[in-house]
Amino acid sequence: MQEFFNIILVFSERIKEKLALYKISNINPNVNVRIPKPITDKKKLYEKVRKKYDERISNLVIRYVKTLEANNLNFPMFYSNINTLKMKLFSEKEKQEIKKMNCRGAYNTKNSELKFLNFDFEDYIDHELLHASTSVFDKKNKTAYCGFHLKNDTVDIGVGINEGYTQVINVRYFNKNSSGYLFERVAVNIIEEFLGESEMLKLYSSYNLDGLISELSKYFYKDKVVKFIEDLDIACNSHKNNNVSPIELKASLIRIQNFLCAVLEKNLDRAKIPYRQIMVNIEKFKYNYVKLVEAYLKFDINNVSLSENNLGFKNR
Repeated sequence: MQEFFNIILVFSERIKEKLALYKISNINPNVNVRIPKPITDKKKLYEKVRKKYDERISNLVIRYVKTLEANNLNFPMFYSNINTLKMKLFSEKEKQEIKKMNCRGAYNTKNSELKFLNFDFEDYIDHELLHASTSVFDKKNKTAYCGFHLKNDTVDIGVGINEGYTQVINVRYFNKNSSGYLFERVAVNIIEEFLGESEMLKLYSSYNLDGLISELSKYFYKDKVVKFIEDLDIACNSHKNNNVSPIELKASLIRIQNFLCAVLEKNLDRAKIPYRQIMVNIEKFKYNYVKLVEAYLKFDINNVSLSENNLGFKNR
């Protein structure tokens, strides 16, 4: 009887993978929104910003724009979204929920609205402005695109990889001391090293999750790529709320580790690293991965019993 239930569990996992693939294939990549040309007259942009916001926020937004320019970061949607972007504090009721989610700010793609927990937002406003720079709401399909995050009434996928890569860019160009989304950032860094920074930035700035999946699927099975993205969502959400069971979280963390090891191995092999050294590097990564999980997600990965069936199908 137990064997029968194990078969059913594995089969249901496979259905979930195929369902995710089906949903994504029916939503991406046809976004019904015109991408604006970057504003070349920065003087007019700065005047608009100063009229729109108070002095403190204006200075931070202008600082953000100058950092984009200095590093040749091309985020065309920022120059469109800034026309409607609203910034304000969360309501008292919202603050209670946000604190439970370990968040201090949030960007709403549909409403083009950026909210803060309090006025001490200088150290994380750039992260939220990056969301505003890579977001668009497709009214026809009722779908919100934000970097690698795609959400509508039927699918919500990519929040983990999107927050991770947003934080990669934030730390690299804006705030090197920012510590948010450390687990997601480490995971996405490995993906960026494999695909290349310019390719990742291009896909991220054009809110192209479908393109990211397609690029990775050239080297790994597509269902494994999608499952990795979904598992990173589970890990990300576990840090924001308590709705993820320990068994589900551990299964996701093991699959994430397995996928990242496969990426590392292929990347090292591509660099002509000797096989024995590749295995040494993989074992070091596995050790550090567990330490990262324990430190950042506050999750003892070795203290949860898990059968092989919880992982779904084995890697092919």
